[in-house]
Amino acid sequence: MTYDATIVAYGPGPGGTAERHEHPVKQKPNAALELEEGWFLGGNRGEWGGELAFVDRRGRQAIVLDDNVAAIARVGQRIVAVSGLAHLFMNHGIVREIAKDAQGRWSTRPWRVLPGSPSQATSLSDGRLWIRTNAGDVALSADGRLSMIACGPASDVRPGARTQRP
Repeated sequence: MTYDATIVAYGPGPGGTAERHEHPVKQKPNAALELEEGWFLGGNRGEWGGELAFVDRRGRQAIVLDDNVAAIARVGQRIVAVSGLAHLFMNHGIVREIAKDAQGRWSTRPWRVLPGSPSQATSLSDGRLWIRTNAGDVALSADGRLSMIACGPASDVRPGARTQRP
């Protein structure tokens, strides 16, 4: 399964000025979550960008978020995208809630700020979401509480609970 994405880069243009270059690609997602009406697919190309796309059952797609997506998961009643980037002087991570807006289109809103850029996430047997960041591992509960955890999920991970892969 792939979706249409655009890699954006900047380089020399005519006359030596900086110019924006866009390269369309068929992106293989690194994160996915299936819903009744389609799939959320997430891409993470590091400094070259990433996105959260929604592809419906007919194959129509919409880009919902322009940010590197490390994971897509359910936390309680919420659907969330775990996103962020660590590159050069940047280091940010955020959990965004995904929901339909008043017009029935998917959108995101910031929900919780992470201590650093995320690399992966896994559902725990108690319903929390374990998130590995470059500043330490955290557990996110359905009520939005974030707590630092001393080590990875170890035996607390439900088999097959990782973000679904297409």
